[in-house]
Amino acid sequence: MRPPLTSRGLRPVNLVLLCWAGSVAPFCSAQNGDAPDIRTALESAAASLETGDATAALEALKSVETVEPNNPWLWFYKGRAHALRGYPHEAIAAFDRALDALASLGNPDPPLTERIRADRRMVRRKVTHQSVLLGLAYDSNVTFRGGGATGLFVSGRGDAKFTSQWLWDYAPIATPDEKLTLGGHVSHAWHSGIGEFNYQDYGAFLRYWRTLNEHWAFDLHYSYDMTYLGNQPFLSNHSLGPGLIYRWKPTGHRLEPRETKIDYRIDARDFLFDTAPTFDRDGFANSIGIAQTFRFRPTKDATTAWDVYAGYRFQTVTTEGSEFDRNTHGLYVKVAMPLKNTWLSANEPVLQLSASWEFDDYDNRSAFDTRGRRRDDVITTVGLVLSQLLKSDPERGELILHLIVQWTDSDSNVRAAQNVSPFNYDKIVAGARLEWRF
Repeated sequence: MRPPLTSRGLRPVNLVLLCWAGSVAPFCSAQNGDAPDIRTALESAAASLETGDATAALEALKSVETVEPNNPWLWFYKGRAHALRGYPHEAIAAFDRALDALASLGNPDPPLTERIRADRRMVRRKVTHQSVLLGLAYDSNVTFRGGGATGLFVSGRGDAKFTSQWLWDYAPIATPDEKLTLGGHVSHAWHSGIGEFNYQDYGAFLRYWRTLNEHWAFDLHYSYDMTYLGNQPFLSNHSLGPGLIYRWKPTGHRLEPRETKIDYRIDARDFLFDTAPTFDRDGFANSIGIAQTFRFRPTKDATTAWDVYAGYRFQTVTTEGSEFDRNTHGLYVKVAMPLKNTWLSANEPVLQLSASWEFDDYDNRSAFDTRGRRRDDVITTVGLVLSQLLKSDPERGELILHLIVQWTDSDSNVRAAQNVSPFNYDKIVAGARLEWRF
């Protein structure tokens, strides 16, 4: 009769060597007298993992692998050590060997089997990840910014819309020093009453990230998007850009800088509709940005911290026409604050406040302005998102509810015939979105 393996937390309790011959591959090749040494090595590895020392854990497991290469605890601990070191592919392979070893023994320790499967699922999401978002919203002034001959569609009418989005990514290379990720997305917005504002976007991306030293990292991304508006092809866009990231050392202060990123991006845009040469928008957009993230503790003794983001981007747009050549300055601020929650669930909701200001300075006199002036726009956007984790399960992922309110105001100096301001508008969007991450 096979003695059972038992588990409690991370450590094996009263581990018994299972040695037998026959049609089943032997669980171990050691003699019973070696059991204390194996047990001691496994206990040492478990203790090292509990303190976060993956290197020491792997060192302790070398003797176990020499004597008992099919020990499931050995591969369970190796998987956890590789995951702790940032090697998800190696961790998954180790967890698979642990599950195979347990299966060959007839699954003598179901709690251990389930623990390994749960850890494998968590690590797998560092290699491949998907999310699905479904939402309903009301838009007080249906607007599509950046499109058409005028550069802006404004309906002046409110409308309800249904939105959906599917995102996925996969990292064939993932180590602490480098990561290669490819992925894509499909996004839709379907309006209940104004079909010409239906919006679809199909995109794919490739990103390479590499650590240069203790503080600096480099990344390079490429993405392609195909956009439809009113169910018709609208825009084809290629984007390419490198970036540098500086990671700050922890300081322990209440306001702690985390990462500084500087990046350059070039977009090649092809608008897929016919228009007069003056309004031809095909061309390139070049931009450079800088962003800083912080961790902020509102009080000295606070148990939770706020995530703070601030950024600036300068963009220059050159087109084959003359109406839409411009320089743009953008300022962006975002704060995510965990909130105390005593009525919905044990998980704290997160309140995210964001604000952005965009200043557009056009190069040429506007054909829309009755005085022939150069166009200047100021666009202000303020948003609030309340996110609540509803369900978290290692098997099925996380289910998150987002409540969203966003206000946008656009102010332009352009005055057309009869003193009409075609680029002035304001709008409020309010809705809810359900997100499933797995």
